[in-house]
Amino acid sequence: MEGASYDYSCLPLVPLVSVFKYLDLNSRCSTMAVCRKWRSVMLSESIWRETIYDVPGKWKDPAKALERIAEDFGRWHRKVTIRMKGGDPKVVFVTMNLICALSELLPRRIQSLTIQCVLHGGFFRHADEFKLCLRNFFDKSPISYGNQLTGLHYVDLSSVIVSLHDPLFAALFNNHGQWLTHVNLQNKLAHCRITVTAMKAAVKVMKQVEDLRICMASIDNDGLQAMIANNQGSLRHLSLLCRYVDGFRQNRPTDDAWRAFNNRWPQAAVTLIFTRNYPIDKFRAVMLPSVPLKTVCFEQPVDTSTIGLITDMYKAKLYKVVLRSKPADYINNQLVSLVLDSPHLRVLYIMHNLEFATATLINERKPKIKHNINFQDENVRFEPVPEEESLRPFVPKQVTSKIMKFPYSNLWKHRED
Repeated sequence: MEGASYDYSCLPLVPLVSVFKYLDLNSRCSTMAVCRKWRSVMLSESIWRETIYDVPGKWKDPAKALERIAEDFGRWHRKVTIRMKGGDPKVVFVTMNLICALSELLPRRIQSLTIQCVLHGGFFRHADEFKLCLRNFFDKSPISYGNQLTGLHYVDLSSVIVSLHDPLFAALFNNHGQWLTHVNLQNKLAHCRITVTAMKAAVKVMKQVEDLRICMASIDNDGLQAMIANNQGSLRHLSLLCRYVDGFRQNRPTDDAWRAFNNRWPQAAVTLIFTRNYPIDKFRAVMLPSVPLKTVCFEQPVDTSTIGLITDMYKAKLYKVVLRSKPADYINNQLVSLVLDSPHLRVLYIMHNLEFATATLINERKPKIKHNINFQDENVRFEPVPEEESLRPFVPKQVTSKIMKFPYSNLWKHRED
């Protein structure tokens, strides 16, 4: 009925909890002041298990407000996301203050930590102090604090615009390595300073990791072999971010190491991401025949030989192909061969002027493929694809053990006889 008002305070407890979970922090604090019932609902643990801190947020004093929320409700956090909106010193200071407040919590049950930099303009100041706050957060180990502190399972620092280095990484894997299952340290906007020595030591500790996303510069042949020898879990995905210098390195993982990787995890998927400045003639240095490549993303222009290379080597494996720049050559024919010869290809994102006949052929022969091709009369346009979507890799689902069947299915029939 138009103009009617509703008393939402009379809603049962379960619907209220389901709704309040999706409120941002400002709305949560405002909701607590409505009535006693809503305040009691807001004080339930399930609402604060997943929390997103927007920095600076809509607060008069963001540092005090977010610190107070962390102190009051942080003991219930399981999954924490910190979104830094901007890179000015005020935002960095508030974020550092928040990280320090979360690190001092006892008991601390945080299992997932994601830090995102949105609306940034490049590197922000006080990067060393910021890394020191992160290191202080990672330094606290469940082994030292017993049941007062839970080990981290999920860490995503891929959009933190600071250069990650060995001391910070060592604090993470030394204190939480045995619990880590998902680690994302790929940052295209900052130089990677994690050495192959630190990564080799890390993979020996991270024995349960399932999804590891790192820079190619941080892993060598010995590091990959150490991962194969020490991982006790089921690795499902390994992603490598390749920069300019990786095309000239001499200690990259060899074809024999990748073959051992395949034997150890037959269902695992590998993602290769090539940045814009990667040398176009050095793809063969990284793309070896034994690499179980499922997702490949080229941010720089590619030529016909590159498309032919991935078609010849990986047509039976590829799941997703992303071309984020206009090609250096005429690649329409090679692109058709890639799509038609790859039986498992499900996603194709391209950012260049494809011929109408080529686009029509791809659409007709592969109608179920997900793409960004838009047909307008006799023209072909390409819908913009968000970077997060274009870089989202194919990760095999976790395989659960099948329930053991009873060996005598007709036991009761025999007993009746």
